Amino acid sequence: MLIMENFQAVKNEKAYQLLNSGGLIIVCTVSSEGIYNMAPIAWHCPVDYDKTTRLLFVSDLQHKTYANIIDTKKFVIALPSANQVEMVKELGSCSGHKVNKIEHLHLSTFESPVLKIALPLDCIAYLECNLHSVVMQETVGIVLGDVINAFGQKDAYKGRLLSENLNAKTIHHLGSNNFITTADKLL
Repeated sequence: MLIMENFQAVKNEKAYQLLNSGGLIIVCTVSSEGIYNMAPIAWHCPVDYDKTTRLLFVSDLQHKTYANIIDTKKFVIALPSANQVEMVKELGSCSGHKVNKIEHLHLSTFESPVLKIALPLDCIAYLECNLHSVVMQETVGIVLGDVINAFGQKDAYKGRLLSENLNAKTIHHLGSNNFITTADKLL
């Protein structure tokens, strides 16, 4: 039996904060006019790995990132490291509809090898994806993509993500402007 006095109520609309502590991603896109965009996304996961990894993330239907994906049918997932948290905050603080984020924030980038999309330098890993489908859910789209090319830093991946290494510590978003990272040792 639970002893309820040891617990506090959580509003239903904030219940996601109890679950959402996975590594944050940056979704990198290009518009049909050739303008690049990047957006931090906290809600994502792999959904299949037979033949290729299929992944999903949740995007607001009004975001520039979503519009770019619908137009071009492609995107790249970048996995930022904990030392890039300020870049992540800056990317999340402005709209791709209003500014060219890469120019506005003076981000250093390189081009993804297959899809030719601008990517932020020094992330842990990158996954180039073709759009598989979108599941509409009121004001958000659940975007599913198939990985067509993936690469990670040598000191960050060896059969698994080496999150105990300094350069492979992922950023985990806890809501608002609150972030944590992984521990220094495996349990």
